[in-house]
Amino acid sequence: MTIAIRRAILRANAAFLLAASAGGFASDVRGIFLGLGPIARVVAEAPHAGIGFIEAHGLAFILGILM
Repeated sequence: MTIAIRRAILRANAAFLLAASAGGFASDVRGIFLGLGPIARVVAEAPHAGIGFIEAHGLAFILGILM
């Protein structure tokens, strides 16, 4: 495998990670602040769990940028 192919695979993985983490972050914000979506039920039972969801998806977004 050449360096160019490895770089292309890494960039594709980074793009997927960015897209998935942005979608997860948007879902988290909708669930926590608006009470909509699949996260709303979880956060209704444990309100402090929302910060963990936001932190995890934010960290994945930062790692996607660094890749």
